[in-house]
Amino acid sequence: MLNGFIEIKINMLTWNIILFLISLYILVKASQSVVKYILAIADFLNISDYVAALLIMSLATTLPEFVVGINSAIGGFSNLSLGNLFGANIANISLVLGLSAFLSGNIKTVGRAPKYHIWPALLTSISPIILLLDGSLTRNDGLILISIFFIYCFFLIFGRSFIKKEHDILSKIRSSKEKTTHHYLFLNKNIGGFIISVFLLLLSAYVLTLNASSIALSLNISEILIGIFVIAIGTTLPELSISLRSAFSKHPGLSIGNLVGASVFNSTLILGVVALINPIAIIGNDFKSFIIASIFMVLCIIVANIFLTTGRKIGRFEGLMLMFIYVLFIFSNIIL
Repeated sequence: MLNGFIEIKINMLTWNIILFLISLYILVKASQSVVKYILAIADFLNISDYVAALLIMSLATTLPEFVVGINSAIGGFSNLSLGNLFGANIANISLVLGLSAFLSGNIKTVGRAPKYHIWPALLTSISPIILLLDGSLTRNDGLILISIFFIYCFFLIFGRSFIKKEHDILSKIRSSKEKTTHHYLFLNKNIGGFIISVFLLLLSAYVLTLNASSIALSLNISEILIGIFVIAIGTTLPELSISLRSAFSKHPGLSIGNLVGASVFNSTLILGVVALINPIAIIGNDFKSFIIASIFMVLCIIVANIFLTTGRKIGRFEGLMLMFIYVLFIFSNIIL
């Protein structure tokens, strides 16, 4: 009887490992495809990699947070969504950006993006902290956050003159022929490929996280450690895989745009919709957690902005510093 139980457990562990490896392979391939298709779409629309990643790619990679947020709000657990969105922002700006810079060796910013887009975008991410200082996020606050999101998008889209100047070379290389039916078929093909690739990316990230949790439980690893390392990293896998692929393929604009855009979407549009569905009230221990998360989110934003707008790059040393901030964030939540 005991031998049979052990055999079943080993077989389950084996299947978990196999599914983990398969989903990891699909995740890597899907991230390659997402980068390829977003570059083609950006080139066709005559916009920079950074703007394409910020407006299109980040919307796709934040879909899990959007779904979790709406479900939590409908179920009356808006605070859960608030914690998830704040945690995702901190992980993206510190862990994901830091790890991408450390492994790739260098993430550089080009053109005028740092001056005209990165500062406003990341400062926009702080807006919910200001609105939550009274301990609540009302429906009116939700409308304010959604308005901030659309104002930022308006600023970004109608500020394209700054972006075009960065890509005069691409404009010269691009054929002067009018976009015929063939060109639009080309665009539709790339949009379709992008959607399929994003679906595979999100699905493989989910399966990867699920099986990693099962493997950890089979090896008697504590639930706290699973939550801190497996689930936390799992929720940022889409952004992480995209950022790594972008950094290694020498398209830093995609990496930075995706992470900056994800922070904007999480802090304004998604959180605003959550507050409209079910207003948020922070009381007791939740307020302490909110203060800790707010401090680290502001710290991440300031440090990342300094790196990106002064030296205009994040190297291995800067990447280590950002990852260290994330480690401090984890320990602060455990100890305090």
